[in-house]
Amino acid sequence: MVLDLKGFFNGGNREFKIETELDFSGEEYGGEHIFPNPVAVIGKISNKADVTHIDLVCKVPIVKSCDRCGKMTAKDLTVNINRVAVNHLEREEDDEILLIPDEKLDLYEFCFGEILLSLPMKHLCSEDCKGICLNCGKNLNEGSCGCVTKSIDPRLEVLATLLEQDQED
Repeated sequence: MVLDLKGFFNGGNREFKIETELDFSGEEYGGEHIFPNPVAVIGKISNKADVTHIDLVCKVPIVKSCDRCGKMTAKDLTVNINRVAVNHLEREEDDEILLIPDEKLDLYEFCFGEILLSLPMKHLCSEDCKGICLNCGKNLNEGSCGCVTKSIDPRLEVLATLLEQDQED
């Protein structure tokens, strides 16, 4: 969805309300299609006192495997987008300002980029997820596996035997 913003950058008080859904189901993130349902986008683009503001709220349903145990987990993420938009910049250093030189905003690309930047670094099924056993692969959230968890780095085994001898003496 491309929005024509001609007239927003040359003065006057204007407002354009946005209420739509964007389908990101074909997009891939980390080898997974994590956006199975449409993303609701609600907000407005407004110009007051020759400053164009983009204020949007994206309701993003995510289905992704837990980064610790691998269980598929659905979560809802709310992404608030508040940016100032211009059609030209004096200095190229302004990262906070959205540059729209042709005065056309591709809402799909813009929202998708902002959503990707807002995704959490770790997607967990719960905050206290125990993950999987490194020896047998059992999901530790379902119970203990009984594996011996004390392991020694093979490079340090000689030091461990020295410590055991020291404790015997």
